[in-house]
Amino acid sequence: WLGWDETNWFGFSGTHFRFLSTLCQLANKTVTDAIHQFGIQSFITLNVTTETSFNTQLDIIVNEFAQSFITNFDLLIQTVQLLTQTDQPYTIDRNAVLFYLTTQDEINGAQYARVGFQFTGPVNAETKSVSCICATDPHCQTPVFDPVNTTILSTAHQFSEVIGSMQSCYIVDSVLLSTLECYYLHSCVSILYKFINDIFNDLDSGISYFDVNILVNNSASSRFPPNASLSTIVKALLVEEWNPVFSFDQYYEQCAPSKCTYSQEVRTTDFLGVIIFVISIIGGLIAGVRLIASLLIKMIAVLW
Repeated sequence: WLGWDETNWFGFSGTHFRFLSTLCQLANKTVTDAIHQFGIQSFITLNVTTETSFNTQLDIIVNEFAQSFITNFDLLIQTVQLLTQTDQPYTIDRNAVLFYLTTQDEINGAQYARVGFQFTGPVNAETKSVSCICATDPHCQTPVFDPVNTTILSTAHQFSEVIGSMQSCYIVDSVLLSTLECYYLHSCVSILYKFINDIFNDLDSGISYFDVNILVNNSASSRFPPNASLSTIVKALLVEEWNPVFSFDQYYEQCAPSKCTYSQEVRTTDFLGVIIFVISIIGGLIAGVRLIASLLIKMIAVLW
């Protein structure tokens, strides 16, 4: 196998975490700028709407707006991956091996040095083999294995898989393909301590030993499970939950009408009122008939 480094650690290193930190800062700036742009917009209605309609409309507007810049951020990450895979930058031993050849001219016997690349891919630490070639496979990857009880890969007789860690051709792919499962387990974090302590023993870095608390899996506080890929988390802009807050009172104060009219269907009288009205009419008719009858009788008596 070419490009094999016996003491190399293929899991998350400082470079991976710096790239993840850069993604986090970029996502934070994207969200901050988007919120600022959204905040300077106006919500205009022809007529004053109800509070229910107000909340419904703004929910739709905010969701569509958030989805738009989430999609744009994802396109940015995909563009970086595409350019990296297309340009195939040389990464020392992850995607190609640089070799030198000396050739001799047949006529004058002069020797010439020739430089070339032999395409390769990430090495599986357990099988010590290359299962895919970065130049031809954009999805080339292999799990990260830890040599048990040692940091020297060539002398290891037993390997354990570093859960959630993937090794790919480039840092960007290795980070996005991996998960943070390892950092939820003491047994897995101890692997990182093993390599860190080995470096501290070899180098007088002046850095004091430190203890790292493992992550806590709490589904109530995080919507991302431990086995969620960093690609999934980054696509969501590393945001756990959106909490939009709308103020109908402020909207109404800005758009308060000078007058308000409305129509309402009401009954002028109820059932009892109708009965009283009918009785009143009947009583009035009876009284009228009596009056008219008495007048007619008097007129007839006079005529006779």
